[in-house]
Amino acid sequence: MATAPDTNKMNIMGRAKTATMKDVAREAGVSIGTVDRVLHNRGRFSEETARRVRDAAARLEFQPNLVASNLKKAQWRTMMVVLPHPHQDGGFWELVVSGINRAVQQLAHHYIRVRFAHYDRFQPETFSRIASQIEEAFGEQESLEGVPDEEYAGVILAPTLQSLSADLARHVAPVPVVVLDGELPDVDLLCSISQESYESGLLAAKLLHLMAGSGRFASVVVGQDDYHLMRRRAGFEDYFCEAATTERIEATSERRLREIVRDRMSRTPPLDGLFVTNAAAHAVIESIGNALQDTAGGSPVSVPPIVGYDLLAENIACLRAGSLSFLINQQPENQGYQAVYALYRHAVLKERVEPQIRIPVDLVTRETLQFHQISPIPAKG
Repeated sequence: MATAPDTNKMNIMGRAKTATMKDVAREAGVSIGTVDRVLHNRGRFSEETARRVRDAAARLEFQPNLVASNLKKAQWRTMMVVLPHPHQDGGFWELVVSGINRAVQQLAHHYIRVRFAHYDRFQPETFSRIASQIEEAFGEQESLEGVPDEEYAGVILAPTLQSLSADLARHVAPVPVVVLDGELPDVDLLCSISQESYESGLLAAKLLHLMAGSGRFASVVVGQDDYHLMRRRAGFEDYFCEAATTERIEATSERRLREIVRDRMSRTPPLDGLFVTNAAAHAVIESIGNALQDTAGGSPVSVPPIVGYDLLAENIACLRAGSLSFLINQQPENQGYQAVYALYRHAVLKERVEPQIRIPVDLVTRETLQFHQISPIPAKG
């Protein structure tokens, strides 16, 4: 004998019906208001009532509409975004901001918005001031009674200043923190979004080795205590190990970088290749060209093979001109976009977020540039 369909779970077209809060209330023998209090764990209700409601919800496979609930409350969820000044690193952070704004525009009807706080990544005190303001703001919200018109969904953070970023992430806990273009080891984060730094350093070394063979290679680092830049350098040096000689070029600012590179290229022995661990490849190339031009007395010069990062306008120009051999694209717009959606999934949809979102190592050459979807920041001046 055929079993009659359960009319509580089927609509007139024969498709599965989604259970509502009214259905749960009817099944449990309570009011809709009681179901709301139990499922959202607010107000007063007995343990027996809670058991009946939860059992009914389980039998009916009831799924709360979290998005609709958020809209009904009309409560803004604000994401604090802490990044270097957009113009730094050749405009890299402008691309990150662009990705963040694109995601926020898509989620505006879910009452999602961001507040930007920019710091000078070569001036740690500017980060410290911002961190103090954020910690104070979060502390004030915790002391508010009732439901405020705005709550903080979390923090999106670029950890270019490693120790200070780690301190901020710890101080705002349990507010969720998403870091992009870097990592914060030993810090409890919602997730981190970046390429695998060590592996990209290995790749850069392999490329230079294939182009130049054995010789003397240098890695160029611009910054303070940036963990993921150091991991790139570690991969680079571990690849060569004893197969070639490596040296380090370190600068605390972009201006200092130009001075150091210019000085190094005027001395011997010459370098057979360079790995620039951030977006400053174009600045390195300019400095090398000036130094070699001076030593050659105005004669044509050749720049050694260089591997760098990021599809900025100046770097793209160098790639097209042939003075830059390879660019590793970190997809900064995609990183910013994914950071917003990670917090949205966590705060609004109550979904689990993967602790690491890895960006593929996207290798770009002059020949493949046309196949990459890019929207580079225009060159300055």
